[in-house]
Amino acid sequence: MKLNILLNMKKKKDLEELEKRLESEKDAELEEMKKKYESEVAFLMKKNDIEKVFEELKKLKDKELEAIEEQYKNKIKQLWSSVELLNDQINNLAIRLSQLESNGVDVKKGDTQSSAGANTKSDNKDRKNPQPPQDLDSSDMVEGTAGQKNDIFSLIRSNKDSKEICEAIEQLKDVNVPEEGTKQTPLHVAALNGFADVVTCLLKHHADVSCLDSEGRTPLYCAVEARQTSVVGLLANNMLSGDLNEQAKSKDTALHLAVKSGDHNMTTLLLKAGASPNVQDGEGNTCLHLAAADGDLELVKILANNHADLKSMNYALQTPTDLAKGDVKQWLKKKAFLQFWLESHLRQLQPMILLHLKVQAP
Repeated sequence: MKLNILLNMKKKKDLEELEKRLESEKDAELEEMKKKYESEVAFLMKKNDIEKVFEELKKLKDKELEAIEEQYKNKIKQLWSSVELLNDQINNLAIRLSQLESNGVDVKKGDTQSSAGANTKSDNKDRKNPQPPQDLDSSDMVEGTAGQKNDIFSLIRSNKDSKEICEAIEQLKDVNVPEEGTKQTPLHVAALNGFADVVTCLLKHHADVSCLDSEGRTPLYCAVEARQTSVVGLLANNMLSGDLNEQAKSKDTALHLAVKSGDHNMTTLLLKAGASPNVQDGEGNTCLHLAAADGDLELVKILANNHADLKSMNYALQTPTDLAKGDVKQWLKKKAFLQFWLESHLRQLQPMILLHLKVQAP
């Protein structure tokens, strides 16, 4: 009887130990399954992060490609306009040569072979294209040119018919001779007065778009200052990026002026032409500083979406966010945080991205 009791107790103890062992094995298996699940979840989260980053990178890449494509389109337009200018010059030279030959001039030798018939035929042409007398000296020629230049400035400033002004331009030997005092060329004056047709005519005659007046202003600067949008477009598309960012004696660029005036269309036009929003004025302010301080949220968005530096500091060590208020300040903070988040995630995921690209490579 006692033996049976002892055996039953031993069996019970063995069963309890077996249950404990099974329970511990079950817990270990569950723990292992939990770790495996957590690792799979972490992998899926990282994969999701990588996919999001790739989407952001694709968007940035598409924007950059669009910007590059737009720049090349502008360059192609400039090249075509240069080709058209050359064709016009060639045509003008051909017409001039034919006129000289019809007047009895030997083009190869440069000698004049006049005849009674040739003089009779050329009378009417000489009235349209008067030639200077043969006995004039060089001083007389300079005075004549100065007189013509003064006529051009007065014609443009008097707001007369653009056709008449263009006909006067045809008679000029050099359209880039500046006016005394102001040092402005006819292109400066035409830009200030908003004569798009006259500006086009001057550009065809090789007017210098980068020339500076006595205040260090380009014709583009003058056009922006006078709010002549159509002229701004003409000049901006015929200028190099370095000339677009030319600073006047006031240390402002044409883009600074457009931002100060709050002109969204003109600002967008200059940015598309290649003007930089990160040039600093006399106080170290960029265009984004000016727009933020003015509280123009739409203008701030235009600049920020065209590579304006959110971290740029002026000479008082202030960023655009420091100068902003209200909605503009909140938007700039969100934009800066998003930019920081994207840059930090790119740094963290760079090894994984490189590995992914290496695996995907053929």
